[in-house]
Amino acid sequence: MGLWVRRRTCCTRCGIVGVIGLVCLLTNMGRCVAVRRGGPSAGAGFATTAVSHARPHSTTAATALPLIRVTRVGAKPFAIATDERTGRVFVVNQGPDTGKGSVSVLDATTGAVLATVPLGLVTYGGSDAVTAPLPPQSIAVDERTRRVFVLSVGALDPVSSAPRGRGFVRVLDAATGRVIRTTAVGNEPEAIAVDATTGRAFVVNNRDASMSLLDAATGRAVGLVAVGTPHPVAIATAERAGHVFVSSGGGSLTTGGAVSPTITIFDGRRAMRRRVVGINGVVPTFGVDERANRVVVGFEIDRYDSEVDVLDAASGKILHRLALPGPPAYPLAVDSATGCAVLYGEPSYTGGATFVSVLDMQTGRILHTTRSNLRGDGSPLASASINTVTGHALVATQDAGATHAHLDIIDLRTGRLARAVTVGRGAPVVTVDGRARRVFVLNPNDETVTILDATSL
Repeated sequence: MGLWVRRRTCCTRCGIVGVIGLVCLLTNMGRCVAVRRGGPSAGAGFATTAVSHARPHSTTAATALPLIRVTRVGAKPFAIATDERTGRVFVVNQGPDTGKGSVSVLDATTGAVLATVPLGLVTYGGSDAVTAPLPPQSIAVDERTRRVFVLSVGALDPVSSAPRGRGFVRVLDAATGRVIRTTAVGNEPEAIAVDATTGRAFVVNNRDASMSLLDAATGRAVGLVAVGTPHPVAIATAERAGHVFVSSGGGSLTTGGAVSPTITIFDGRRAMRRRVVGINGVVPTFGVDERANRVVVGFEIDRYDSEVDVLDAASGKILHRLALPGPPAYPLAVDSATGCAVLYGEPSYTGGATFVSVLDMQTGRILHTTRSNLRGDGSPLASASINTVTGHALVATQDAGATHAHLDIIDLRTGRLARAVTVGRGAPVVTVDGRARRVFVLNPNDETVTILDATSL
């Protein structure tokens, strides 16, 4: 169950969240991962596919929601993840101010808050060590070891002599929510992924151009390897192939500079570089189909053109390459049952409607593109998750004014919009617990989680 997430994004089991701060997911043996600190907003325009207008999102549609309950969580929530084995849902809160942050633990069936776990302060640095709050930025879950990983990064203070941007991973017991270990990683960590097959967690560190290796059961650091290319920004695991994919390129918050984008493929067990694949743009998110052994990426080439590539997870060979006019489409979720990836795009330069496309990863063909009536201005985020109960894709977005959050239900057999409803406020994050038959939508502005009946979505 490899997962990774970035700041202000969330990581969940079947969906990823926010296209500029996405989170990683796993669905029906398909995993979608995306995380990074910054970069272009998602966008898409497809000249080679059928495009349909979604019906307007009704402001009264929320009354028709299969609502179980609405649960209030901590201050400034931004990420959510589920653990089906323990029946727990984890919400990462950055508030109430710029302080320590916390994790709200919910019962997956009832939606009730079982515990609120404070993350506390961390001491870092050498002779001039400082003790400071490290607000969380992403979350990942390993169901096999029943561990939750919360990634945090220190403030980038150019005046302080302490290491800038030092990262830490808090390891929680998934059953109780108790913090069992805090482990230091590299500087400016961007993303975290978990590989249940090898029993390891991987963290990519932008400033160090390195990858930290943790024992997934204990949270203990077991290694640090050079990525080999500057500025790594995203990571994903392909467990069946035994590989770890790391995206590099762009620049660093502290060192700046631009380098040619690449994808570096590591042996997940030995942490050895297997192959470096040159690509035409920086990859902020990965989508992984474990059953078909495929990896999908989307990226921007320049202001006017973008690309979606489908790779063989075992060899790293590019199987399909789709050249697209306009800003890029990023993978939000992958469904191995149908072999489809859900792509999300939002024009970021001139504004315009958002897009949701369904890609057949076997053929490299886009089945359908649905254009929403929501108007993009480069700021809204999106997340998606596969509803394993009904086989639908759930795509959560917010409107440009950040006044309403919307949930689009996509039929993956046709790629078409089946239904659209309104939920909460703020940049929503959606995830699904198939065992509990629940859908969870995190509403950051409301500081709530909306729990829905998955059988009706």
